[in-house]
Amino acid sequence: MSFDAIQTIRETEDAEKQAKAEAEARAKKALEEAEQAGKAVLRAAAEQGEAESAALMRNAEKRAAEEAAELASGTENRKAAMRAHAEARLDDAAAFIIERIVKD
Repeated sequence: MSFDAIQTIRETEDAEKQAKAEAEARAKKALEEAEQAGKAVLRAAAEQGEAESAALMRNAEKRAAEEAAELASGTENRKAAMRAHAEARLDDAAAFIIERIVKD
């Protein structure tokens, strides 16, 4: 084989090694960029999930407070009605007790 042929083969092999190294570097860089993009997407999704969760929690707490206030109001109304009913019957109860005491 001639010296020129050997030189050409050697240059071709060197060029191939360089092209392979460049391809590996590009692949590594693309992988790193994809990983960074994936992490950014995950962070954004986590932040969005936390924001939505906080909003749902605030809405649930607001509804719970409204329902508690409504129940308390209903309880106060029933309590007032029972008190009025009991006070109306208080005179009858006192009269009944006095009548029992006087008869005995």
